[in-house]
Amino acid sequence: MTTIDNDLYDPKNYACYAVVDNKDDFQLHTVHPAGLKQYVDYDVYDIGTKSLIAFKKINFYKTEFVYRAISENKTEEIFCENYEFISDVLENDYEKNKYTFAILRSAASYEESNEGHSDIVDKNRRCDLEDYAAVEFFDTNKENAIDIGDREYFSDANILGWTVFLSSMSNIYIVKVSYAKEMNDRAYKDWPCRVYVAETLPHAMKLAYQWSILGKDPWNCQDSLAITCSNAFDEWQIPHDALEELSLSQPETSIELYFTQKDDPRRSIKEPADVPEKFKKWFMSKIRYRTLGSLLSNYPENLNIPISMIEKEKQFFETEIYSFCIQNKINPTETTALDILSYAYGQDSNYKEKNNSITDIIKKNTYLENRTIIDEHIKELLSNVVMGQS
Repeated sequence: MTTIDNDLYDPKNYACYAVVDNKDDFQLHTVHPAGLKQYVDYDVYDIGTKSLIAFKKINFYKTEFVYRAISENKTEEIFCENYEFISDVLENDYEKNKYTFAILRSAASYEESNEGHSDIVDKNRRCDLEDYAAVEFFDTNKENAIDIGDREYFSDANILGWTVFLSSMSNIYIVKVSYAKEMNDRAYKDWPCRVYVAETLPHAMKLAYQWSILGKDPWNCQDSLAITCSNAFDEWQIPHDALEELSLSQPETSIELYFTQKDDPRRSIKEPADVPEKFKKWFMSKIRYRTLGSLLSNYPENLNIPISMIEKEKQFFETEIYSFCIQNKINPTETTALDILSYAYGQDSNYKEKNNSITDIIKKNTYLENRTIIDEHIKELLSNVVMGQS
C-alpha cells in the first residue's frame, strides 16, 4: 500500500471517499462467488489515526457491494453505498408509503437460484445476473406453496428501483425497494414475505437480527433465513449495545408475535422510522461519502482531514462551475446553481450522471447554499428527463 502525500491531493481524480481504522499495509478487495478480487481504483491518504480511501470510481450498476480492507492483522468492511444517496432514510426525511425494506438472499448464481421461477423484475434492469444476486428466500415452486407476496405490488411494473443498504456476500442484503404506487402493508403482511419485509430500515434490521438469534444456540434453526442472517451478523460485528438499542426502539415483529402468540403476526405494526443513534453511528462509519466536505460533516467521529485538502475540493468545484458558465456564455454573477442545473440537463447528455460533470458537482457540492432547494430541483429535473425518454 502506497500512501499519497496529502499535498498531492487532486479532487478531480475521485468519485467518493471512505475511512478505515487500518493503518497497516492493507489492500482493498471485492467479494465474488469465485473469491476475493483485488480492487485497484483507489488511493490512500494518511489522516492521523485513520486512513482515507479515495475511490476513483463510484461503480454504479455493478455488484461490488462490499469492499474489504485486508492487512496481515486486520480486516475492515466498507459498504458501497454513499451517504448522499441514503441520507433521506438515515435522517428520516422520506415518504414511508412508497418503500419497503427487505432481507434478500445473496445467491452465488441468479440463474440457478431462480430456476423454474418467474422473474419479478425484468432481467434487463438487473446488474447482478453474473455475480452474487439478490433473490427471495421462499421456494414458491414447492407443492402447495403459495406466492410470497401480492404481485399487484411486487411486480416489474410497480417496482421503480432498489438500493442496497447492507451487504453480506453469500448471505443477505438489506434492500430498500421503491414502488410506483402507495404501498399497502397487506401486500406483505398477509403473505409469507412478512417475515423478511418491513416498512422501515430499523424494523427490517430487527427482523434480520431476530433471525440471526434463531440461527444460534439454543434454537439452532436450520431455515436458510436464520442461517444466512446469523452469518451476516457474525461478519458485520455490529456492537451489542447498538443492536439492543435498535431492538428496543421497535415494536414486536411478526416473528415475535408468532412465537409469543401475543397477537396475530399478520397484523399491521406501526414502525418508528428514526434510526437509533448507536446503530446509525456504526453504519455511517462503514459507508462512503461523495465529497470530503460531506465526509467531514457527517462522519460520526472527528476526522483529521487537512484543511488544505478541503480547500482544494471547494476551489475545484468553484472553478468547474465558473468554467462551465464561461464556456456556455452564462454570466456567473447573475445566475444560480439551479439555473446552471436546468441548463445542463437540457443540453448534451455528457453533462449528466458522470463523475465530476457539472451536474454531478452541483448535486454533491456541500458548499453550495440552499442545499434543500437544490435537492428538490434535481428530483424534478430527473423526473422530466425520464419522462422525456419514455
